[in-house]
Amino acid sequence: MVELTFSLVSLHGCGLSPDGTLRSVADTEGVRLWAFDVEAPGGLRAPEPFRPHSGRVNAGLLGNARFDRVAVLARGNIAVATLTTGSMTACSPAGDRVREVTMPEGYPTTMGFGGPEMRTASITFSDMGRVGMMQWPEPGLKLHCG
Repeated sequence: MVELTFSLVSLHGCGLSPDGTLRSVADTEGVRLWAFDVEAPGGLRAPEPFRPHSGRVNAGLLGNARFDRVAVLARGNIAVATLTTGSMTACSPAGDRVREVTMPEGYPTTMGFGGPEMRTASITFSDMGRVGMMQWPEPGLKLHCG
């Protein structure tokens, strides 16, 4: 294993942009979505001297919220499960909040996409131990596994 960053203590979900140049990472307790530039497969841009990492805050929320896992959408937007607010928050790569979808249960934790147009979102809920499905307004990406 190669350490790519340190000093972020509650990282919980990550996703890769459609073009493979940006890695998004959710910080649960900091309620921040971090962006890291990918320079090569498995490699991030090196941090500047005296910096713990090369990431930048892409989006964040104030108040009583916590981030969990992320899902990347086909246009590059990032949907992040937002605990305690009971929603999925979609942010643009520039950090703008583009959509907030209230969930039927308070603790959505994971979202993945499937179906013929990749618009069927499967969402896990940790408060009741359920999985739900809904149509999402824009298609998502398949997960990068390997």
